[in-house]
Amino acid sequence: MRALVKLVCVLPLMFITAPKGQLSSGSDVTKCPPHLNRGGNLIAFHNTCYDVVTYDPLTWEDARVRCQTNGGRLVEIAGITTLSFLTGYLSTLDNVGTGVWIGLDDKDQEGLWRWDSGPPLKSSHWGPEQPGGFTGWLDDCALMKLDGFWYDYQCDVFYQHFSYICQYDMLK
Repeated sequence: MRALVKLVCVLPLMFITAPKGQLSSGSDVTKCPPHLNRGGNLIAFHNTCYDVVTYDPLTWEDARVRCQTNGGRLVEIAGITTLSFLTGYLSTLDNVGTGVWIGLDDKDQEGLWRWDSGPPLKSSHWGPEQPGGFTGWLDDCALMKLDGFWYDYQCDVFYQHFSYICQYDMLK
């Protein structure tokens, strides 16, 4: 009976949505590198800090360099838990656009998708008919749409500027 009462009390909480820009992460952003903007779209989850950059959309290559310059890298989505968390967080933000660059590409070998830090892709969340978009072999970088699905795009085309997510290790 006690378990049923807990279920009845907790179940409705699963369907409450957070106001724009607010989502409980269970982690403390004060453990994120101090140079990151605490007033922006910085959030912490599972000992990792994520900074969603919406104010300066860039090409994939430029976003990658910007993250690295700040001591991070374009986000690596290791599993469904992180994917669900980030997709949920993006839904609370304004001005994200249609999607965000993630740190996944097949620039070195067509069809062999790797995270920017080197590891090959183990599990994916590609959208319909992806990878293999409009320009085929020219689409070497991954964009995550707001629904969480991934699409391949050209990495460094002047008219493809998107928001992006930088990932940082938490301070010890």
